[in-house]
Amino acid sequence: MLLLGNKVIKILGPFDENLRVEEFFLSCARFYSLTMVLVYCEQKTSRLEYIFRLIFTELMRVDVEFTTQPEVYDAYADVALWYAKQPPEHGCHIAPAGLLTTRGIHEIQPKTVDYGGITCLFPVDEADLPYDPFSSAFYLVTRYEEYLPFRADSHGRFPASESFASKHNFLHIPVVNHYALHLKALLQKKWDTFRTPETPYRFMLTFDVDAAWAYRNKGFFRTLGGLGNALLQNQFSEFTHRIRVLAGKDHDPFDTFNQIFTYQRRYKLDMTCFILLGDYSRYDKNIPWHNITFQDLIKRIGDYAALGIHPSYESWAYPERVKEEISRLSAITRRNVLKSRQHFLRLSFPTTYRTLTNLGIKEDYTMGFAADFGFRAGICSPYYFYDLEQERITGLRIFPFAFMEGTLKDYLSLSPEQAMQVIDTLILEVKKVNGTFISLWHNESLSDTGRWVGWKRVCDAMIEKGRES
Repeated sequence: MLLLGNKVIKILGPFDENLRVEEFFLSCARFYSLTMVLVYCEQKTSRLEYIFRLIFTELMRVDVEFTTQPEVYDAYADVALWYAKQPPEHGCHIAPAGLLTTRGIHEIQPKTVDYGGITCLFPVDEADLPYDPFSSAFYLVTRYEEYLPFRADSHGRFPASESFASKHNFLHIPVVNHYALHLKALLQKKWDTFRTPETPYRFMLTFDVDAAWAYRNKGFFRTLGGLGNALLQNQFSEFTHRIRVLAGKDHDPFDTFNQIFTYQRRYKLDMTCFILLGDYSRYDKNIPWHNITFQDLIKRIGDYAALGIHPSYESWAYPERVKEEISRLSAITRRNVLKSRQHFLRLSFPTTYRTLTNLGIKEDYTMGFAADFGFRAGICSPYYFYDLEQERITGLRIFPFAFMEGTLKDYLSLSPEQAMQVIDTLILEVKKVNGTFISLWHNESLSDTGRWVGWKRVCDAMIEKGRES
């Protein structure tokens, strides 16, 4: 008996110790009729294995095996892909651009080519595709350009405007998913028996809880300071509203959690809430983590949604703070903390992801831009983080989001109606490739008051459209 993946294969006849390992596994795959693609490459590297498994295993849901022996490739009669410059005698030919066989991080300015209306990187000649889809995907999903020097924004972040995708006008399209579709169509054209499982479209709703309440539960001095500031600025209606909320006569505008719970009860959504538990600072203004009412709220949220940590503003430079904040959430919920999203989307490669990995985080939801919507890594499906400096595949899974509501309102100054049009377009783009549509909201944006008037309607419309398959 042989355990291959999660399947047991019965081997008929004696095992030939002289049989090459690659030939043995290929014969097993043919015997068991596994959907598999054999890839010939002159050199198997960690980069090559990573991106081929992302394209084939993660996006196409088919197995992929590698060989560096031309005779093994030539003897293989099923679906085969030749990844080398010299054309093969049979099979599908993809010419490599060279990115997957180099080491280190170098200044690169990829050229582009249009294929099927999609912007593709690393053009090549005399192959079945006019570009190298694997180098293209690798460059984008690893965020290669973010390891190089760049002009940071006021929060130290890599700006959307500096990205290769933004400069070449494809930030709003999940091009990596299209690269996988290009390969799939090519293989099906050459092998009409090649079929891949249908990957279901997914819809995920996420919230960052930066401030659970606008006025309540903030402690004596912060409450007094808020009231005094309203008076000093002659905001008498604001002062009165604060007093009424504190007296229990008006509803706190940021307390929209019953609406969030209603979304879950009504639609059974895939939902995650990220809780900010950092100490008070200029950019970290949530309720004190030890506040009992806040802790009770966190537990209630955990009854309706998955919970994740929202590492505080300065924590990206101080791993011990991330560790402490994870410990706080774990102590409150009595659960392991496995999900994370950086506050202010402060993400630094590879430091941030190394910190999260070392602290046991399995999923990160920071992959997106603050100043523009779209697909920061060129992909709308979860994938594993590849550490370019260490040249290794990690166990941290990245969940890229399509937009943040604050991007549409504050950075792009869109009205609720204009925002709906953008969101509809993004949903359509993700549905085209059967990806995962993830949006980023905050609890206060559902308040339908003040600066967020009309935005609850945007969220309602997005859910109605987005959850449809």
